[in-house]
This record gives sequence, structure tokens and C-alpha cells, in this order.
Amino acid sequence: MEDQVFGEIISDKKICKYILETILSFKIKEIYYPEKQKEVKDPKHRERKDVRFDILVEDYEHNLYDVEAQTTDKKDLGWRMRYYAAKIDQRYTLDKGKTYRNIKKAYLIFLCNFDPEGEGRIKYTYHTYEDHNKSKQLQDGLEKL
Repeated sequence: MEDQVFGEIISDKKICKYILETILSFKIKEIYYPEKQKEVKDPKHRERKDVRFDILVEDYEHNLYDVEAQTTDKKDLGWRMRYYAAKIDQRYTLDKGKTYRNIKKAYLIFLCNFDPEGEGRIKYTYHTYEDHNKSKQLQDGLEKL
């Protein structure tokens, strides 16, 4: 039930844009209509786990935003984010004949009713950094919040 209510509210274009801008702390020029409960299946690999994006949005600069509602802490948020990012890339980010620099930027936004890190913060943002020099961020176009 919570999933349906969340989907109905955030699938409104104006509300979705406002929520994204508030979470990301930057302005988005315009978004296409959000798709709710977007299923990604791989018929060639039926034994692989499918995903259902709660809300999938693309802006007019072709950045992708996946907004997920997480109500249960299964201690697998990082693993879940990795899998969802892979499914987004597999289906939406790179057309045949294009170079890897053409991959669309993607933002995975998991709205949780629990504190995944237990630090009492309202927002956590994750990127990929070089182990010995955290000032070097891997430019992969993926941001996880």
C-alpha cells in the first residue's frame, strides 16, 4: 500500500521535480513524465532477478533518476543500489555505436524510513573514490543517495 501511495504522489511531474531538486540540491531544467513501477525484465536470462523501479525519471539533459522507497532495513542497501544501477545501465544508458563517454548520468535515490548508516544524518551521498587518495573521484556518472 505504501508503495502505491508513494508512486501516485511522486509520479506527479511538479511534485517529482520539486522532490528531486530538494534532495539533490540543484535545479533541473525540466523532466519527462515520471514512470512508476517500471519493470525491467531480461527474457534471455529468466533465472536472473528482475527489478521494478518505483519511479524512473529522465530530464531533458538525459540524466536518469531512480527514486525508490525503502521501508525495511534488510542490511543490503549498497548491494541493492549496485544491482539497480546495473539494470539502469543495461536498459537505458548507452545506445549501440556510442562510446562509454555517452553513458547517461544516473542518480539512485533511496528514500528510507530508517538510518542506513546509524549516524543520525538525514542524507548520505555515495561516490566511487580511489582508495589511497580520496580526493580522486572516479568519473562514472553515478551518484547514490
